Amino acid sequence: MDVIVFAGTTLDEIKNHANDEYPLECCGILIGKTEGKNLIVCHIKKTSNSANKSSMGNEFRINPYEVYQLERDLEKKGSEVLGFYHSHPDYDALLSDRDERYMIPGMVYPVVAIKKMDPLDRSISVRVYMKNAEGWVEEKEFVCR
Repeated sequence: MDVIVFAGTTLDEIKNHANDEYPLECCGILIGKTEGKNLIVCHIKKTSNSANKSSMGNEFRINPYEVYQLERDLEKKGSEVLGFYHSHPDYDALLSDRDERYMIPGMVYPVVAIKKMDPLDRSISVRVYMKNAEGWVEEKEFVCR
């Protein structure tokens, strides 16, 4: 993949989701298509984070049945699941060891850092990662269009 493209307001929707769920981790699914060597994120699906009940807000877990149902629906529409996003409340947009361990090769993983605790550093930033077939994790370039 050359570039990850967030179409329309999709990246803003992800940031807003992180802000709405703060101080817990939000998570969701990226929906879109491949165009040449680019992945185009056309929509997101916000999901509930089933880990928030037990993890004190420092991990995410999406119900696999929800992903299965979505993939079935998307087959009919010509779209596909491109990856999964989540937030890191009051932490950097870096992958944790757990994040890396559970990444699926070829899927896109945006991480949203949302910082609100420090009054001098209230910010939202995003970094995007992918794991290749050999298991190496790379930060990927992304644009909004």
